[in-house]
Amino acid sequence: MSDKILNKAFIALILLTGLTALLSPFSIDGSTAVLTGIMFLAVVKVFIVAFQFMELKYAHNAWKVALWLLILTIAACIVLLAP
Repeated sequence: MSDKILNKAFIALILLTGLTALLSPFSIDGSTAVLTGIMFLAVVKVFIVAFQFMELKYAHNAWKVALWLLILTIAACIVLLAP
């Protein structure tokens, strides 16, 4: 894998983390839209790490499906257990 792609992925992770930090003060009042945005950014970061740094893009399709199922299970638990 080229260093250029890894650098872009790393910069994207830094920018998404910064955006999450900027959004976090607005989540204190429990705004559902802000919390949903933060969770969406977290999922995007998981996919960047999994597909670029862990090279899941070269893995068997079963592992890709397993990642999707894991993320959907976690999201369902968060939604169902939210007050």
